[in-house]
Amino acid sequence: MISINGTLLVQLLNFLIITFILNRVMFRPLLKINRERSLHFEKTREEIEALNKKTEGLTVKIEEKKRSAKSEADEKRRLLKEEGEGKANTFIGDAQSSVISLNNEIDEQIRKEMTRVRPSLQSEAEAMVDSIMEKIIGRRIAA
Repeated sequence: MISINGTLLVQLLNFLIITFILNRVMFRPLLKINRERSLHFEKTREEIEALNKKTEGLTVKIEEKKRSAKSEADEKRRLLKEEGEGKANTFIGDAQSSVISLNNEIDEQIRKEMTRVRPSLQSEAEAMVDSIMEKIIGRRIAA
């Protein structure tokens, strides 16, 4: 049977003193460290979430800038193509008019040369015809 005497009170007092000491020396610092650790984890989690949101925002901005740059590049490419086609058409038109002008000049030179040379060719042609006829007939033709 259990008897209640002075040793029980000493053991109870000893238990209370040890509990108080352990609470002060071990439990409170451990609980404090545990709370600080939890707060640190929570703070870190919040920072990670903020950085994730910031990253998503930056990704959206980058995509928008990418689309904007692409559409701007497409527009510049289209404008450059139109400008190039316009210049090409101008060059082609200039070349065609130059060719037509040169062709007209050459035709005019040929006409002038033909009118200058035609009389001499006419007399040479008549002389050749007379010479050929003489050879065919075998005698001299009187003119």
